[in-house]
Amino acid sequence: MKTILLSINPEYVTAIFKNKKTFELRKSIPKEKINKILIYETSPKSKVVGQITIKNTHKLKINELWKKTKKSNCINKKKFFEYFKEKKYGYAFEIEKNKKYKKPLNKEKFNINFIPQNFVYIK
Repeated sequence: MKTILLSINPEYVTAIFKNKKTFELRKSIPKEKINKILIYETSPKSKVVGQITIKNTHKLKINELWKKTKKSNCINKKKFFEYFKEKKYGYAFEIEKNKKYKKPLNKEKFNINFIPQNFVYIK
């Protein structure tokens, strides 16, 4: 199993650490099975702020994905369907637990010298 660093917007990072967001939605995911995600909070923080352990990864038709995740994906229906427009399937990382770091870390600590647009594997 692998670890990735995933870029996530600040509003969703906050929701993850408050245990309100238990599904992280994605249009595409890594080919390899993921068990841990390092959270790279996007601008203005632009730091690795914590990590999540993945319970399960779901691949579902868009309507089924909405039904499964709507209570804890922290996105409204309109925004959800706009995000997945023209996609037949969508993905959701089901969060088992989260850990917020006491001190945010620079991405360079993980040998990453660019701003990740989606995800990058951690070695």
